[in-house]
Amino acid sequence: MIKVLFVCVGNTCRSVMSEYILKYLVAEKDLTDKFDIQSCGIMASKGKPAATNAIEAIKDINPDIENHKSQLFSLSFLKKFKYVFVLDPHILEYIKQEYNFTKKNMYCLNEEGVPDPFGMSLEVYKNCAEEIKKSLNKILKFIIKNEKL
Repeated sequence: MIKVLFVCVGNTCRSVMSEYILKYLVAEKDLTDKFDIQSCGIMASKGKPAATNAIEAIKDINPDIENHKSQLFSLSFLKKFKYVFVLDPHILEYIKQEYNFTKKNMYCLNEEGVPDPFGMSLEVYKNCAEEIKKSLNKILKFIIKNEKL
Protein backbone atom coordinates (compact mmCIF):
# COMPACT_ATOMS: atom_id res chain seq x y z
CA MET A 1 0.00 0.00 0.00
CA ILE A 2 1.42 3.36 -1.06
CA LYS A 3 0.61 5.84 1.68
CA VAL A 4 0.32 9.51 0.66
CA LEU A 5 -0.39 12.41 3.02
CA PHE A 6 -1.21 16.05 2.26
CA VAL A 7 -0.62 18.68 4.95
CA CYS A 8 -1.91 22.26 5.10
CA VAL A 9 -3.03 24.50 7.95
CA GLY A 10 -6.69 23.79 8.68
CA ASN A 11 -7.37 20.64 6.62
CA THR A 12 -10.52 22.15 5.14
CA CYS A 13 -9.28 23.63 1.83
CA ARG A 14 -5.99 22.84 0.04
CA SER A 15 -5.00 19.51 1.57
CA VAL A 16 -8.57 18.23 1.30
CA MET A 17 -8.81 19.16 -2.38
CA SER A 18 -5.40 17.54 -2.92
CA GLU A 19 -6.52 14.34 -1.22
CA TYR A 20 -9.72 13.98 -3.20
CA ILE A 21 -8.24 15.06 -6.53
CA LEU A 22 -5.45 12.49 -6.17
CA LYS A 23 -8.01 9.83 -5.26
CA TYR A 24 -9.79 10.68 -8.52
CA LEU A 25 -6.56 10.55 -10.58
CA VAL A 26 -5.58 7.22 -9.00
CA ALA A 27 -9.05 5.79 -9.74
CA GLU A 28 -8.72 6.89 -13.37
CA LYS A 29 -5.63 4.69 -13.61
CA ASP A 30 -7.38 1.81 -11.80
CA LEU A 31 -4.86 1.96 -8.94
CA THR A 32 -7.20 2.74 -6.03
CA ASP A 33 -6.40 -0.53 -4.24
CA LYS A 34 -2.69 0.34 -4.21
CA PHE A 35 -3.03 3.73 -2.47
CA ASP A 36 -3.97 5.08 0.95
CA ILE A 37 -4.43 8.84 0.53
CA GLN A 38 -5.20 11.12 3.46
CA SER A 39 -4.83 14.73 4.58
CA CYS A 40 -4.40 16.68 7.80
CA GLY A 41 -3.70 20.18 9.07
CA ILE A 42 -1.07 21.54 11.44
CA MET A 43 -3.72 23.67 13.17
CA ALA A 44 -6.84 21.69 12.28
CA SER A 45 -9.86 21.25 14.50
CA LYS A 46 -10.67 17.55 14.45
CA GLY A 47 -13.82 16.48 12.61
CA LYS A 48 -14.58 19.65 10.61
CA PRO A 49 -16.04 19.28 7.10
CA ALA A 50 -14.31 20.60 4.01
CA ALA A 51 -14.97 24.27 3.25
CA THR A 52 -18.14 24.77 1.21
CA ASN A 53 -16.19 26.32 -1.68
CA ALA A 54 -13.67 23.44 -1.63
CA ILE A 55 -16.57 21.01 -2.00
CA GLU A 56 -18.10 23.09 -4.80
CA ALA A 57 -14.76 23.48 -6.60
CA ILE A 58 -14.14 19.74 -7.02
CA LYS A 59 -17.48 17.99 -6.50
CA ASP A 60 -17.61 17.16 -10.22
CA ILE A 61 -14.22 15.46 -9.92
CA ASN A 62 -14.82 13.66 -6.63
CA PRO A 63 -18.11 14.16 -4.75
CA ASP A 64 -16.75 12.09 -1.84
CA ILE A 65 -15.16 15.31 -0.57
CA GLU A 66 -18.53 16.01 1.06
CA ASN A 67 -17.74 13.24 3.58
CA HIS A 68 -14.39 14.70 4.65
CA LYS A 69 -13.65 15.20 8.36
CA SER A 70 -10.53 17.16 9.26
CA GLN A 71 -7.59 15.55 11.05
CA LEU A 72 -4.98 17.23 13.21
CA PHE A 73 -1.35 16.77 12.23
CA SER A 74 0.87 14.79 14.56
CA LEU A 75 4.37 13.45 14.13
CA SER A 76 3.24 9.88 14.83
CA PHE A 77 0.57 10.24 12.12
CA LEU A 78 3.08 11.68 9.63
CA LYS A 79 5.52 8.81 10.17
CA LYS A 80 2.95 6.33 8.80
CA PHE A 81 3.18 7.79 5.28
CA LYS A 82 5.77 7.13 2.60
CA TYR A 83 5.05 10.33 0.67
CA VAL A 84 4.17 13.58 2.42
CA PHE A 85 3.23 16.69 0.45
CA VAL A 86 2.81 20.04 2.13
CA LEU A 87 0.86 22.81 0.41
CA ASP A 88 3.14 25.64 1.44
CA PRO A 89 6.92 25.89 2.01
CA HIS A 90 6.22 27.52 5.40
CA ILE A 91 4.47 24.35 6.55
CA LEU A 92 7.52 22.31 5.59
CA GLU A 93 9.73 24.63 7.64
CA TYR A 94 7.25 24.55 10.54
CA ILE A 95 7.38 20.74 10.67
CA LYS A 96 11.18 20.74 10.47
CA GLN A 97 11.58 23.36 13.22
CA GLU A 98 8.66 22.63 15.53
CA TYR A 99 9.15 18.86 15.50
CA ASN A 100 12.87 18.76 14.64
CA PHE A 101 11.89 16.31 11.94
CA THR A 102 12.83 15.78 8.32
CA LYS A 103 11.67 12.97 6.11
CA LYS A 104 13.26 11.77 2.90
CA ASN A 105 9.99 11.78 0.98
CA MET A 106 8.51 15.02 2.32
CA TYR A 107 7.98 17.63 -0.40
CA CYS A 108 6.21 20.88 -1.14
CA LEU A 109 3.40 20.25 -3.67
CA ASN A 110 5.07 22.73 -5.99
CA GLU A 111 7.99 25.16 -5.67
CA GLU A 112 6.02 28.25 -4.70
CA GLY A 113 3.37 26.48 -2.66
CA VAL A 114 -0.36 26.78 -3.23
CA PRO A 115 -1.92 30.01 -1.91
CA ASP A 116 -4.54 29.40 0.77
CA PRO A 117 -8.02 30.15 -0.61
CA PHE A 118 -9.65 30.15 2.84
CA GLY A 119 -12.53 32.65 2.92
CA MET A 120 -12.18 33.54 -0.75
CA SER A 121 -14.62 33.24 -3.66
CA LEU A 122 -15.56 30.01 -5.42
CA GLU A 123 -13.55 31.19 -8.43
CA VAL A 124 -10.40 31.39 -6.29
CA TYR A 125 -11.06 27.84 -5.02
CA LYS A 126 -11.54 26.58 -8.58
CA ASN A 127 -8.24 28.15 -9.63
CA CYS A 128 -6.57 26.61 -6.59
CA ALA A 129 -8.03 23.19 -7.45
CA GLU A 130 -6.76 23.50 -11.03
CA GLU A 131 -3.26 24.40 -9.79
CA ILE A 132 -3.34 21.43 -7.41
CA LYS A 133 -4.51 19.06 -10.15
CA LYS A 134 -1.65 20.12 -12.45
CA SER A 135 0.88 19.43 -9.70
CA LEU A 136 -0.77 16.12 -8.79
CA ASN A 137 -0.60 14.84 -12.36
CA LYS A 138 3.18 15.27 -12.20
CA ILE A 139 3.38 13.83 -8.70
CA LEU A 140 1.35 10.76 -9.63
CA LYS A 141 3.67 10.08 -12.58
CA PHE A 142 6.63 10.39 -10.19
CA ILE A 143 5.08 7.97 -7.67
CA ILE A 144 4.09 5.44 -10.34
CA LYS A 145 7.63 5.48 -11.74
CA ASN A 146 9.23 5.37 -8.28
CA GLU A 147 6.99 2.49 -7.15
CA LYS A 148 7.29 0.67 -10.50
CA LEU A 149 3.52 0.41 -10.98
